[in-house]
Amino acid sequence: MNKKLVAGLLVLAAFAGGVVSIQTQSNIVASEEAPIIVAREMPVEKGSIIVGLTESSSVTIPTKDVKYDYALTIKEVLVKEGQTVEVGDVLFNISIEEVEDEIEALELDIENLEDDRDKLYDEIDSLYDSIDNLDSQITSLSSQYDKAVFTKNIQSEQALLDYQYTLNQAEVEAINYELSLFGVDRDLEDIIKQHDDLVEKQVEYQALIATYEQDYLALDKLELELDKLEDEIDNLEEELELYERENSDYIGIKLNDSYATQMDSLYKEADSLEDDYWTAIATRNSLENAYYIAAQMYGADNILATAAYEEWQTAYRAVDTAYTKWQDADDAYDDARDAYNAHLKEVALSTEIDDYQYYMTKLISSKLDDYSDNKSDYDEYNQELQSKYSNLDLDGLKDALAETVYQAEQLQKDKIEYDSKTQITVIDAQYQLDKNNLSAAQAELIYNDTINSLQEDIDDIATQINDTSSDKSDIYSDIAEVNADIAEINAEIASIRAEISELNQILKTSTIVADTAGIISSISVAADDETKEGDTLLSIVNNDQNTYLSTYISQDEIGQISIGQEVIVEISALNKEYVGVVDSISYSASPSMGGSVNYLVLAKIEEDTDGVYEGMSASTTFIESQSRDVLTIQSRAITNEGDINLVKIQHESGEIIEVEVTLGISDGVNVEITSGLLEGDIILIESAVTQMGDVTQATSAETTTEGMDRDATMMEGMDRDAMMQMMPSGMSGAPSGSGPGGR
Repeated sequence: MNKKLVAGLLVLAAFAGGVVSIQTQSNIVASEEAPIIVAREMPVEKGSIIVGLTESSSVTIPTKDVKYDYALTIKEVLVKEGQTVEVGDVLFNISIEEVEDEIEALELDIENLEDDRDKLYDEIDSLYDSIDNLDSQITSLSSQYDKAVFTKNIQSEQALLDYQYTLNQAEVEAINYELSLFGVDRDLEDIIKQHDDLVEKQVEYQALIATYEQDYLALDKLELELDKLEDEIDNLEEELELYERENSDYIGIKLNDSYATQMDSLYKEADSLEDDYWTAIATRNSLENAYYIAAQMYGADNILATAAYEEWQTAYRAVDTAYTKWQDADDAYDDARDAYNAHLKEVALSTEIDDYQYYMTKLISSKLDDYSDNKSDYDEYNQELQSKYSNLDLDGLKDALAETVYQAEQLQKDKIEYDSKTQITVIDAQYQLDKNNLSAAQAELIYNDTINSLQEDIDDIATQINDTSSDKSDIYSDIAEVNADIAEINAEIASIRAEISELNQILKTSTIVADTAGIISSISVAADDETKEGDTLLSIVNNDQNTYLSTYISQDEIGQISIGQEVIVEISALNKEYVGVVDSISYSASPSMGGSVNYLVLAKIEEDTDGVYEGMSASTTFIESQSRDVLTIQSRAITNEGDINLVKIQHESGEIIEVEVTLGISDGVNVEITSGLLEGDIILIESAVTQMGDVTQATSAETTTEGMDRDATMMEGMDRDAMMQMMPSGMSGAPSGSGPGGR
């Protein structure tokens, strides 16, 4: 149950007791009662109304542990618990031996990762080669597909013609059969058959004439494609030949390691001679000092001083000799380095030239393959046309058609003039009819088989194309995965380099510094301690960045809470309010006393929390609705007439009138006015006053049962002082039954 509601009920109970006491006294002096109504004036003011769930909470400030990913030896602890530190403040002095070892290990890790990355780049090159091969396969299969579709169209047309021709023959035989039934002689049947055959030929010739130009136009298009490919191949071959002549000096150059080897050798020699030079200077300076000491002790002409002077001069000349050797070696190294860099440029240029040469060679080979395929299609299609048109040109077909028409006309005349001489036997006619009907059925079967077989070839090629495209997509997916692996390796290398940079910084200073500001809550190590990888060195809290309120909400009320919901936090120890939001809601139940179920809710304060400490008690209100800077009045000033809300106001003239108001939200004590009143209006809150002789007892008009219920609602959420002010006279601070006449 809401704690404010409990407080309100307790006060309500006391209030009810007070009412009983008043009624008892009223019965004693009933004859002297003289009730009157008084009103208290209050201005309409702007304020804020907040409605929400209020619960007890405790302050939680997350702690950041300062850890290190490497083993360390702590030489000195430079901070203390409770001390405030800023980013960059020195926390510890440490030994650097372990740091140097760790840097070497990390650099070795980078080398290994770079080797792994190079292998992945090689893998990507191999995958792209596979894609090129698949592209070639798709191109070839597409050509086969087009060829299969074309073949299907031609052969299906041919099969359909054969089928229709067989059907026509069957129809002719059916006619012959009918004629035989009427006693038509065999010669007449032959004439009819010859005539019909000529008609068939006439139809065939007409069909061939109709398709001749279109068919040979398709052949011309194939020939044009061949000519175009020949021109492209010739141009590409000329371009490649010219390119190879222009770049012949750089084709096939490979990387020569001897340049780098010579450069490294000369660098080491120059470095060694530089050391010799500085050694010679040190020797010269030492012998010079020895000479001056001998000259001071024994005189410049002394034999010891003379010998020292000669050694000094010899050393002086040795310095010049050493410097000359060093400079010569350094110049030789510079020349070798320039030669190495020039060689690298030549190798890079040669690689680019070789790549373009390979690309042009592959392109020419692809074009030659296309030409071979198209030439094969052209020859095959030309052969089909020669067979289809029987090697006749268009004029020859027209002549053959004219001859056929003439012969058919002559046969038609012969048929008219010819009398029936011989009858065809019914048996022979029936036999021929059945035979042609069977041929028609076989022709239909052949036609369907041809269509299905050719379509299966087309579907098989289409399946191969789809499978090859799918393989290509799989390879692209593999490339994406390898690129992702490379990205991970690059990120890991960058992370390791950052670690090396951090370790180098530690190596320079032999210290560990704070990477966050805050207060040191605990220190886990001391001087001379040897830590392990990941050990906690100390802990820092920063309540300016992450101060939370832990609140347990019951299962009946958890549905009122949501992420991002605004809260108001009151910390009693500081007598201060803060604004925050709900940061997280635990969906794992936390059982509490009495068997009820609660859920942990974390609210984050979004203001400066300087002075707030871990574990402080607080009161958190989870705002359900609120209105700020709005007109508010006490709910006791409102009366109701049905659905109409009325408030009494005092006019400037002194007249008291009732106005209708529109209500907004209410917290049980105050209510928002959205229309009907203006800021500064004077409202009246009426109360009943009972006068008994010389004693006047004031009782609120709300002491009836209905009024007590309303006061109980109003008291919810009120503090103790506000509730005491609402009690009738004699109840605050006195037990029930006390007051005038109560002794």
